[in-house]
Amino acid sequence: MPVTGCDKGGQYNHSAIKADEPFPVLQLPGTADGVLHSFPDQSGKVYVVNFWATWCGPCRKEMPSLQRLAAQLDPEHYTVLGVSVDSDQHLVKEFLLEQQIHFANLLDEGGVTFRDNLGGSVLPSTFIIGPDGKLKDFVFGEREWDSSEILEKLQSYSRQRG
Repeated sequence: MPVTGCDKGGQYNHSAIKADEPFPVLQLPGTADGVLHSFPDQSGKVYVVNFWATWCGPCRKEMPSLQRLAAQLDPEHYTVLGVSVDSDQHLVKEFLLEQQIHFANLLDEGGVTFRDNLGGSVLPSTFIIGPDGKLKDFVFGEREWDSSEILEKLQSYSRQRG
């Protein structure tokens, strides 16, 4: 199993990518369409990329706050993206429908990209990528993503456009 477990603590952990280093361009299939999608792109957007799984309690718990965050952010400047490490695409689609999660989600079957490209081992893990394509922040564990503190931080990253 590529992921060693869920973490409720929300503490910072290690990542293969350090802050202010370029985030690698990843290509994964969409959960809805199976079509390959690349991210981050050169759009100058701030990306909030959340790696999660249907079997991870803290992941499931924070999903509604990610949906609220996605609804609050201007899609011209921000992208909230979920990446499930589940092996069953149908299970992921069912969960997203049941929970009314509408932001884009991709599938990293078995967490191979999460583990091998990002050094990930704890779920949920969220990477915040600035408009310059560099990692701005990474958070391991559950959060309330629509809090005013996080919104302010994301807005400050958005203002860093070149």
